[in-house]
Amino acid sequence: MKKSSVVFTVIFFSIIISSFANAQESSKRTWGLSAAVSQTQLDILAPVWLGGKNVFGPGIGVINIGGSGTDLHLGIFDRVYLNVEKDIKPYIGARAGVLLLMPKEGDTVTDYIAGIMGGGEYFFSDNFSAGVEAQLNFTISDENSTRFGNPDETNINTASVIFVTVYF
Repeated sequence: MKKSSVVFTVIFFSIIISSFANAQESSKRTWGLSAAVSQTQLDILAPVWLGGKNVFGPGIGVINIGGSGTDLHLGIFDRVYLNVEKDIKPYIGARAGVLLLMPKEGDTVTDYIAGIMGGGEYFFSDNFSAGVEAQLNFTISDENSTRFGNPDETNINTASVIFVTVYF
């Protein structure tokens, strides 16, 4: 798992560096709150505009699994918008995160995920948008993980996301 931690750290800092490098123009929007749905998972994102074409932010998702434990998702994302002049704004970006399954008994199971994404966001106004996103993700599973059906191995998978955002 040490090698996977190094890979994850490199991807994490690459996303941060690229987002600051893309921060160019000012925007009317500064930050927002998003609800993002992917299959049975609901995450809360906090997009922050770094410029007219770039959004960077953290994300969190929590699932309490009855009396057996908690599933916690922590991540970051970076979107670079390709056309900021229209209400429909296509984008490309990157995402990285850690998925923690914390059972009431036993050890925490840690999976890492990093990926690329592309999508579009429709702005109904400066303060409200809805979007869709397609992802291609690379995952590194914990040796005790059953999340991706491939313990202690790597996977490549796809995902789709629908989200709504309120900007302030």
